[in-house]
Amino acid sequence: MKITKRRLVRIIKEVRGEMKVDRMRDAILNTLEERPGIMSAELVGIVGQSHRDIPTDDIYNFLDDLEENGEVIFDIETEGWSLR
Repeated sequence: MKITKRRLVRIIKEVRGEMKVDRMRDAILNTLEERPGIMSAELVGIVGQSHRDIPTDDIYNFLDDLEENGEVIFDIETEGWSLR
């Protein structure tokens, strides 16, 4: 089977996207393990410093996804994030 240049570029973009998600997940979960109850801006700042190629908006959106999936909890009263 012959792979076109367009298909190869698409595959590379998919792999990079998956790697970005894995890096964000690891950074967020590791930070929450070390600092439960951390506030959003501080958490996003820590992850952003470690992974400067990931836009801040992507990190916030990914946090929302993790919360929807039940992996993390956001406490409205303390405005802090924790592991489930």
